[in-house]
Amino acid sequence: MNDISSRPIPADTTLERALPRGLDLLAAIARYPEIAATLGARGYTREEHALGWALIAQAGGKDLVVLEGGVTPNAVREAITTLDHWDEPNFRLASKALLRRHPAQHAFVFQDLKPATGLGAVIAVQTFLERLTALESSPDRETTRPADLAALATLAARGIDANERTRLGELVTQAKSIPAVASATAEEASAARAEQLKAALVELHYWWDDWAEVARQSITKRIYLRALGLVTASSSPSHPTPPSPTEPESPGPTVDVP
Repeated sequence: MNDISSRPIPADTTLERALPRGLDLLAAIARYPEIAATLGARGYTREEHALGWALIAQAGGKDLVVLEGGVTPNAVREAITTLDHWDEPNFRLASKALLRRHPAQHAFVFQDLKPATGLGAVIAVQTFLERLTALESSPDRETTRPADLAALATLAARGIDANERTRLGELVTQAKSIPAVASATAEEASAARAEQLKAALVELHYWWDDWAEVARQSITKRIYLRALGLVTASSSPSHPTPPSPTEPESPGPTVDVP
């Protein structure tokens, strides 16, 4: 997300409208190809469209950047323990399978690699995963790729498949994370999250404001402007003017009460 410190922060009432405004604009672009084509001629790309949806997700509270120190000490310890318990039996399982069926791949994967304990197990599993990734996609192993993929298929049949490798990779990342400091409170965490949400709403507001202005100057059909949320049935495209709050309301119908 961009640094917002150099831009004015809109009022809270404006930020409250950022989500519905952004959704209106994105939905209208998806519904009417003519809108997409008009904005596209002014620089609206697939990347901008994807950015809009990403900002919607962030402003809605999803996909927020995890604050540094956001992993609890217990989570770090549990990840290390899980990897410590995993490496010995599964290294043995993988070693025997590769040694019988794919000896060349066995030599590559298990060169100087043995189970370890504690943080050593984290590094051992990380090395194991990196070597499996090399079997799968390293340019240096293009000539042995068919045999390498066959070795990976054997490991997958033993339970060390793509999903398991992903799970282990996440555990390695978690085990190597900096845990949250003990002094962090729930109030501080809540305040940090609120700050992130506000920053996301500010970014979404400026994204919407940019493309809304392009739409106002490029699109004349009221049906499109209404779909974009830029006019209502009774307002003008350029300057929507609600009735003056000081203007007296017209009297309603009179009703005789018996």
